[in-house]
Amino acid sequence: MQSKINKKFLKERAQKVKQLRLACKNDLYPILVESGQDIESIKSLLEILGVVVQQAFMNLRKETTIGDLKIQSYVDKKAPDANTHIKALNVLNDYSVADAMEMISGFPTAIDNIIKGENKQRKFSELEIDWDKV
Repeated sequence: MQSKINKKFLKERAQKVKQLRLACKNDLYPILVESGQDIESIKSLLEILGVVVQQAFMNLRKETTIGDLKIQSYVDKKAPDANTHIKALNVLNDYSVADAMEMISGFPTAIDNIIKGENKQRKFSELEIDWDKV
């Protein structure tokens, strides 16, 4: 099953690369040639365009909420933890994508810090060790 998914992905990716290559050749390249700039200037222009697109995307992430994305529809309803996913996404609905991502990615670190704090208060002798699983 996995290889079938990989083959489909690779085929779709190859199609996309072909489409993008054609767009570069037929649409972007003529504009860059027409500008009359030297190669290094064109490379700088492309880097600047990349930064502009990234900035626009970051702004969009700040403006778009999780609710706007309707992510709940992507949750596999048959998955054993689907209900937990949907509840968590509902809590995040009103947050921007940027804020929600910060919350999601920062939470494991917060958990680690809580556990670390608790471990500083526990005595080593309090550990219940199953030596057969160590």
